Amino acid sequence: MYFSLEYTTWQLIACVASLILTIVACMVFIRRVWPLKSRTSAEFIGNQEDPDKLFSAAIIVYSKDEAGDLAELIPLLMEQEYAPGFEVIVVNEGQSPAVREVVSDLQMRHPNLHLTGTPDGARSLSRKKLAITLGIKATRKPVVVLTTACARPAGKDWLHSIMRNFDPDGPVEVVLGYATAPDSEGTAAGWFDHVASSARWLSPAILGTPWRGTEHNLAYRTDIFFRNKGFSRQLNLRHGDDDIFVSEIARSYNTAVELAPESRMTVPGCCDSRSISGASLRRSFTERFISQRPKVLGATGSLCYLLSPLAALAIGVLTPGNWGAWLGALILLALWYAVGLTWIWAFKALGARRLRASLPLWAATHSLRQSSRALRAMIHHGKRYTWE
Repeated sequence: MYFSLEYTTWQLIACVASLILTIVACMVFIRRVWPLKSRTSAEFIGNQEDPDKLFSAAIIVYSKDEAGDLAELIPLLMEQEYAPGFEVIVVNEGQSPAVREVVSDLQMRHPNLHLTGTPDGARSLSRKKLAITLGIKATRKPVVVLTTACARPAGKDWLHSIMRNFDPDGPVEVVLGYATAPDSEGTAAGWFDHVASSARWLSPAILGTPWRGTEHNLAYRTDIFFRNKGFSRQLNLRHGDDDIFVSEIARSYNTAVELAPESRMTVPGCCDSRSISGASLRRSFTERFISQRPKVLGATGSLCYLLSPLAALAIGVLTPGNWGAWLGALILLALWYAVGLTWIWAFKALGARRLRASLPLWAATHSLRQSSRALRAMIHHGKRYTWE
C-alpha cells in the first residue's frame, strides 16, 4: 500500500480543524458527565443518623384523575421509613369521584393521608400550579416533597434519602431528585435521550448552577415557596413548575442534588419516544424564561460533535488512498470512543439500562433527534398559555 506524507494547505486545515473539534467535543461531554460520576461517590449533605436533626415532611402527590395510579402509589408512600414523620397530600386537578373514592378508602388505614383538588370551573390559570399551591398551603410541615401519581419510589428509604439533605442548621432549601424508567421499558434511543437530557441539568446543578428539576422528584422548604410568592411570576404559563420555578429559587449555596439509588423515582413510560418528544416540546418553550441555564456550552459541544466527523471525512476525500484517510478514521474513532466512554459513565451513575454496542450510534445521532424536536417545537405551538 502506498503512503505519502505530502500534504496541501487544505489537507492541513482539515486535519487541524478535525483535531480541534474532536478535542472540544470530548472536553464538553466529559464536563457534562463527570459531575454525575463524582457525585455518586460523594458524601451526602446533611445529617443522616439523628432524627432530631431532620425535618418532618409533606409529600405532595399531583394527580390528573389517576385513581388507578394513586391506588398503587399511596401504599408505597405510607411504607416509607422516616422517623420524624410525614403526611401525604393528594392534589387532584379537578373533582374526580374515582380519586375521592380511592383516597377515602385508604384514609381509613392512614390518618396522615389527605386530599384536595382544584375547582372544575377554574379557567385562565395553570390548574397544576393551582393544585400544587393548594397542597402546600394545606400543610404546616417545613418541607414539601413533590411527586406525581404515575411515579413509584425505589424503596422504603426514598423519603429519608431526599430529606437527609435538609438540616435545620444548614443552608439547603432545595433538593433535586432523579426519576427514571423501569429497565424493561423504553426504546434504546429513548433511554439515551432521557439520560442525556437528565445530565443536561443535573451536572450544572452539581457544579453550582441549578436551573431545573423534575416534577416526579423535587423537594424544597415551604417558606422559600412563600418568599418567592409561589408561581406568581408565571401564572400565565401552563407549565414551568419544575424548571422556571426551580430557576427562581435554586442557587449554588441552597441546592443539593440527590442521586443515591434509593432516592430515585421510577416513572413508567418516561423513556418512550412519544413521552420524550412531548416533554421536549413543553420544555423548549418554558426554557426561554430561564436565563442562567448553560446554553453556550451544550450548543458548542453538540456543534463540534457534528462537525468533527465532517472534517475527518474531508481529510479522506482530499487525500484518497493516502495517510489522510487513515488519520481521518483514527480521529473519528477517537471521538466516538471518548464520547461513548463518557456516556457509559453517565448510564452507570444514573442506574440506566446499558445500551452496550448500540450506544455510539445513539450518541452520534442524538443531536439530530434534538434538532428535529426543536424544529417541531417551532412549528407546533401547542397550548402554552393558560388562556389557550
